[in-house]
Amino acid sequence: MNWLRNSWLPVVTMVIILGAALALLLKEHEHGRSGPAVQPGIYPMTERFLPSLEPSVLPVLCSVTETEGLAFREQRDDRLGLEVVPWDEIAIAIEDHHPLTRSVAKAMAEDLTGILARNDTNAATPAAAAAHLVVMLPADTQSPLPLMVRRVLRVRTVAPMGADLAKLAPNTGAQLTVEVGIHDALGPAAIAQVGMMPSGGIRQHCIAVQAEVGASQDRIDWPHWHLTVGRAIARDALLALFDGTGPEVPWDEAADRTQAVLDRHQASNEALAWTSLPGNPPNASVDRWYGSWQGPLVRGWGGAIIGRTVPVTKEGTIVPTIDLLNKVMGKGRWQDPEQDEERWLWRSIKEEGDFEYAIASARAWGWRLSVLGRHDKALEIAVGWLTGAEQGDQRDRAQLRRHLLAQGLPNSWREPAAKLLRTKPDAAEMAVLGRLPDATEAEQAASETIDWIRGLSQDKPMPVPAQALPADWDGRPFLISTANGPAVVSRSAAGLDQAWWRTDEGPRHALGDAAFASAGVAAGP
Repeated sequence: MNWLRNSWLPVVTMVIILGAALALLLKEHEHGRSGPAVQPGIYPMTERFLPSLEPSVLPVLCSVTETEGLAFREQRDDRLGLEVVPWDEIAIAIEDHHPLTRSVAKAMAEDLTGILARNDTNAATPAAAAAHLVVMLPADTQSPLPLMVRRVLRVRTVAPMGADLAKLAPNTGAQLTVEVGIHDALGPAAIAQVGMMPSGGIRQHCIAVQAEVGASQDRIDWPHWHLTVGRAIARDALLALFDGTGPEVPWDEAADRTQAVLDRHQASNEALAWTSLPGNPPNASVDRWYGSWQGPLVRGWGGAIIGRTVPVTKEGTIVPTIDLLNKVMGKGRWQDPEQDEERWLWRSIKEEGDFEYAIASARAWGWRLSVLGRHDKALEIAVGWLTGAEQGDQRDRAQLRRHLLAQGLPNSWREPAAKLLRTKPDAAEMAVLGRLPDATEAEQAASETIDWIRGLSQDKPMPVPAQALPADWDGRPFLISTANGPAVVSRSAAGLDQAWWRTDEGPRHALGDAAFASAGVAAGP
């Protein structure tokens, strides 16, 4: 047995044991560094909720600035008057493979679906306005999902990039920057081409959230780091992106009299004669589709091509990305495109079916894509709104207002629609009527005032004539003069107040029992 005394076997065994223990410790330290897993599809509501770390354990301080980044910035702002697009169908596109990007995207989904509010966690969304549909689109998502989407949030990490995160420890502190862009599903080029989209869009812009993550004396694991940092960035990003149009608190849906209910896209007559989901859009190797959109008269898909060129061979041959899309379009039912440096337009060969047009609009970062088509009974449907509104149907009246400026509808429809809306108009209706060529002085003044209140115009308007200020407290919005200037106010059937006004700092919006006081309204009935 003396050979054991001189053997290297015990030493080797000890080295192996120590190495395995060290590997386990390192593995435990690395666990969760790659961020949360996010699957494509509807964000699930069944995940076990984990609380964030307290600020005393892991402080996160965020600041928000406007940036170009991921913006689908257009030449005009689609918001019109008092039109507000609900926050009830949202796609969150994860635009890179960075762990922090997934953390922020998942935290946004938690907030918008109401998970944070229901677990008493600091959230941007009011608890009463929660339970929204959120579709998650990780960077590798290939097949488009036939789900209706109103808003698209695009998320990417700017700093630290790539391997820089590997140099961090979860308790050493960091400076991080995440960009979030917001846009509607279909762009203005598509809206103008079809001419039958409802008024009211989303202010399309991009913000950068700079996060200063403090160092900590506590032992912190990566999963809790991602939870805490992601939620802090997501909350400040959403507060900035709400832009005065945050999720609406349901007022009194049973009464069905409030502006919020009348404008809700899920109203029963929104589906109309659409009896199927829209077909799939063209699918090239370079495009990415964020979701479909369906309105009363128009439906389609919105997407993008990130990048203007791409290598297509092992030798590195570079081709324009738009050429790859055009090659796919040539195999389908599309005519040769009308094209210039800024836009490519394909028309359907048969001019019928789900999609009549496909449009690619040039952007600095690539191309914005839309495919869309009109309902084959669009004019018949619009005439039906006229009949319903004449009989007092408030939903149909709301559709008249929302489509009054749609250039694809004929004057033979627009003129009687305007005449009907001029019968006891509310502020939202006057905001649209004031844009017609035959608008009255009062309608123009009301429209200009509402534009100024909402921040669409920087020129303070002249005082609104008294006759432009109806005072019916029936849930509809109306203009009112206050000691602080003009304001738009409404009171729901449930007695909840809503107000829009403007201060030196900019447009303001408030919803709730204190809204009138905030806007300087002395009293309501």
